[in-house]
Amino acid sequence: MAKPGQDYAGSLAALNSTQLHGDSLRRAYSARRDTVKAMNVYLQRLGLTEGVATLPTLHVTGSKGKGSTCAFVEAVMRRQGVRTVLFTSPHLVRVNERIRLDGQPLTDTQWSHHLWAVWNRLHETAPPPAAPLSMPSGTTPAATTTHEAEPEAVPGYFRFLTLLCFWVAVQERADVLILEVGIGGRFDATNVVPRSVACAITTLDLEHTDLLGTSIEEIAWEKGGIIKPGVPCFVGPQPPRHAASALRVLRTCALEAPGAELHLVKPLPAEIKLGIAGDFQAMNAALALALVQQYHHHASPSQSHQPPALGLAPVVDEEEAAAEAWVDTTPYLLAHEPTVREGLEGCAWPGRCQRLEWGPRCRFFIDGAHTEESMRTAIEWFDSQVSPREGGHRRRVLIFNCGEEKTVPDLLSHLVVNRNTPAALRFDVVFFCPVASAKPTLAHARAARVLLLEEGEEGAYARQLDQATLRSLCDALEGKAEERPESLQWQRALRDTWRVLQAYHMKMQKQQQEQQQEEQEDWIERADQQTRTTVLPSVAAALEEIKAMLAVEPLEVLVTGSLYLVGNVLGRLEEEEEPKSPPSSSA
Repeated sequence: MAKPGQDYAGSLAALNSTQLHGDSLRRAYSARRDTVKAMNVYLQRLGLTEGVATLPTLHVTGSKGKGSTCAFVEAVMRRQGVRTVLFTSPHLVRVNERIRLDGQPLTDTQWSHHLWAVWNRLHETAPPPAAPLSMPSGTTPAATTTHEAEPEAVPGYFRFLTLLCFWVAVQERADVLILEVGIGGRFDATNVVPRSVACAITTLDLEHTDLLGTSIEEIAWEKGGIIKPGVPCFVGPQPPRHAASALRVLRTCALEAPGAELHLVKPLPAEIKLGIAGDFQAMNAALALALVQQYHHHASPSQSHQPPALGLAPVVDEEEAAAEAWVDTTPYLLAHEPTVREGLEGCAWPGRCQRLEWGPRCRFFIDGAHTEESMRTAIEWFDSQVSPREGGHRRRVLIFNCGEEKTVPDLLSHLVVNRNTPAALRFDVVFFCPVASAKPTLAHARAARVLLLEEGEEGAYARQLDQATLRSLCDALEGKAEERPESLQWQRALRDTWRVLQAYHMKMQKQQQEQQQEEQEDWIERADQQTRTTVLPSVAAALEEIKAMLAVEPLEVLVTGSLYLVGNVLGRLEEEEEPKSPPSSSA
């Protein structure tokens, strides 16, 4: 129960007070393997242990598409009359978005009621402070103190929100909890669920390498940690460059969970209409239907809801995956018309392949791609949407930001013009701007030279380029007499990396065409002439620049690199008045 003065605004302040930074974040990272143990303690204190153990849960992880997959599950189940709670992260505009009840974010009243109930219960059940240790003379606390026997009274931000979603699902008597992993899976707070009805693993890619590891095998091991004994796990086809390695690790994870089954899922046919744009969503929708079908088989076994893998041998290695062991969810869709189809078509998930008209002369294309693979597919979607370059085309604008832990050249490789970039994707203007809030990280800003020449694994994009040429371009960039204030260092590093990469490809292209090289040419300057790049202090400043440009010509604007950036842009667009057409120049 909320106490006097515990309102919605106060709930946001209380939640934000749980954010970890600096040393506290560093300690949390070092103790992440104890996350599930700590979460079990919190569940006991909240009286949720039994409720979570018996709550039907669908658990979803992956590097790309896990949020969309969860959204498809929710949309279909709502059409089927199932009472759902959906937990996803991060939020785009308001934190209420993270917990959805029956297809809608919690209202401010619901949010406040449930958050304060959890907050107060945690404080009421917190263990008393440990008595000071009696230490022999000559010893120090560091030499005798071990880690705390009990976790903190109130956990950090994401763990608290995970507890809140469990509380809401139990208190609201949900039929099913659709649970998206935060980071990784094996040591994620959501993995406190002892046994899900089914789990799914979407496309894997290198992400959060500071926590999860720098190889696809390490990433797959982290994700495969959600596979539980006796639980079917549905997996989407993986990018060819690492499919064999990823599936091999996931198979090992399944073998370590007795009775678990690993099944590859076939994408839905292209003619199936989906509410979320992007060809790759056919895979996410198919995974969603496998989960939905498995839930109904679990809830009420019947001939009409056979488990999706019935009659198919479990996938045990990549050779079988290439043969016949595929789960096809299309028959389930056809057998449950029109409910399933309406759910898929009506599904909406902002910030993922989202097209938005902002006034009569500006189109926004918004996608929170933040891994190399998701950036590639986002650019393919953007390429299919923008107007042709020939004849009355709109100028292209990019708004970009990414987390400081990212391998920046890998992301920018799909955006900077090079010989593999479609002509339509050439950006005229690029704005690099920070976000108002983002996930705390221990990573720090690095210069373009470090990002291009000193970071990344052997197969990383920048490692495949001529290192001597990159080094000379970094020298040329650093030799320019440019003002470099201390503020916005990360955005300036992103801009400089863009400029070097664009200069590199322009130089290589001319060298290949003319079989010679003009050393005296200023390639950084030529890159700047082709694309105007600017560091701005905020998303609001970027929108002001766009408004000024719209007074002259129509625009197409791509926003990508971070879901936090996407959320900032969507929030500002809601607040800003749409620009109107400029007055006609004729009298």
